[in-house]
Amino acid sequence: MNTDTDNRSREARFGRWLLAFLVGSIVLGVAVSVFWFVRNDAGVLLAGWRDVRWWFGLPVILVTLLGIGLRFLRWHYLLRVSGVVVPTRDSFRVYLSGLAMALTPAYIGEVAKAFMLRRLHGTPVLRVVAVIVAERVLDFAALGIIALVSLFWGGRAATPAGAALGALLLLGAALGGSPGRAPRPRGGRMSIGRFLFTPSVPVAGLPTPWLRVALVSVGLSLVAWAGAATTLVFATRSAGAVIGLAQAARAFALSTMLGGVTLIPAGIGVTGSTMVLELTNMGVARDVAALSALLLRLGTVWFSVVLGTVVLALFARRFVLPSQYLQLAHFDQIAPAYADQIQVHMQEHFLVKKIEAMLPLLPAGAQLQGADLGCGWGWYAKELARRTHHRMTALDYSREQVRIAASSPGAGPGNPEFMFGDVCNLPLADASVDFAYSINVFHHLPGHDSQVKAFQEVARVLRPGGVFFLHEMNVINPLFRFYLNYVFPLMRGIDEGTERWLLPDRLPIPEGLELLQVKYFTFLPDFLPLPLLRALRPLESWLESGRLARFSAHYMAVFVSRRASGSGE
Repeated sequence: MNTDTDNRSREARFGRWLLAFLVGSIVLGVAVSVFWFVRNDAGVLLAGWRDVRWWFGLPVILVTLLGIGLRFLRWHYLLRVSGVVVPTRDSFRVYLSGLAMALTPAYIGEVAKAFMLRRLHGTPVLRVVAVIVAERVLDFAALGIIALVSLFWGGRAATPAGAALGALLLLGAALGGSPGRAPRPRGGRMSIGRFLFTPSVPVAGLPTPWLRVALVSVGLSLVAWAGAATTLVFATRSAGAVIGLAQAARAFALSTMLGGVTLIPAGIGVTGSTMVLELTNMGVARDVAALSALLLRLGTVWFSVVLGTVVLALFARRFVLPSQYLQLAHFDQIAPAYADQIQVHMQEHFLVKKIEAMLPLLPAGAQLQGADLGCGWGWYAKELARRTHHRMTALDYSREQVRIAASSPGAGPGNPEFMFGDVCNLPLADASVDFAYSINVFHHLPGHDSQVKAFQEVARVLRPGGVFFLHEMNVINPLFRFYLNYVFPLMRGIDEGTERWLLPDRLPIPEGLELLQVKYFTFLPDFLPLPLLRALRPLESWLESGRLARFSAHYMAVFVSRRASGSGE
């Protein structure tokens, strides 16, 4: 008891210290920003304020949001390939909270993101700090490429800022190393498809090609910062001037880089002054250039800081929550709202698809014993009991899900028996089940060893000739894998973005089970409205029966028990 009390006390002190550090960083950053604003910009900036065409601010905000989204993808991607696998929602909240840390000297406040993730998920601080440093290096590299391209594109001799940029790039080239080669698979060359589409988090032991990591990271950085550079076009138009895209890219990249290397919070003063100098060299009046720089900074840096501060204020409560809540099982947390995660008509669509795929392959028998491994609210177990009158035992690792399933309306006399149970240690006797199925459960298990253990447990409880249906998400399609890892966890609470996907051609089949077939089905996304679902069903059926079926969203692997009668483990 004393140990638990001490741990809770330390956690509470850590949460208060971290919150105080974050608030202090923001206050310090704001103070420095106000100082530079008053000292360098205030007098000139207010002169043309009334003539600003504010409607040009909308694309600046939209492009800023797009850039934030792209840089979040880079952040989360780098975390994953570094072995820091955390729920996508928490990663997103931590990333957005970190936007407020732009107002700290040398961006040192961003280190708070590492402590946030440690508080929530126990992740190594230094590994996250390494990702934060890598982000800054990638930003610098992307801005340098944009500046160099714009210098040559614009056909303009290097300015003092351009000369400084060249010196910085040469220094970076001297200090930096070349990326390592992507590891080749055993037994041959690495194909282009394998190089690009190997999952970021290793699946079934597949390595992550580090050259691909570099290309993806630099690519995301380039797109994000290239978009940000276009915002200067809109800012100058809002202030009453017109410049070209190459000119805007050059001024934006040079000023942002030079402001960054000074380690001043958000480059206040240096970035704006450099931008004004570049714009005046392009023929823009000084007062208009200064106003353009202010408008740009308001729509990019200050908008991001305000967004980060709001998210931080909303998110800070999790740092003082008791550890018991933070460690509560994910599906116990979402159990009351589980049914709201997917639209009802899509639930029914998936239910029918998967039930009808299993029915023809059930063993022969008037009344079989079936098992639903990971039943959730019990929809599939109740529907199978209703259609077949087989005896159904349904279990789940979430006690709250089991409670809801058992208390919700049943299927009549054949209502399944619901119980708490772990698929890695099934509370079922040897050779006691005629058929079993697991629907989107195995990818939630904590690791490959747990998945192997679950397969072994299935083999143990199946009777000779018994059938096991493994329903899983199909991540062969790289676009669908991206959706599951980065988008779906933000939209819904079912998956967290930490799942370990099972590839249908690399399933860990234990002794005693034989893989009979793999059936691929469903192409329609879960967010489709009912009219579109009805209209697109023929297209889905056509895709399921053709050569593209392998790229479906779901698959069902069918196994049969080949153990001899009377054998045991």
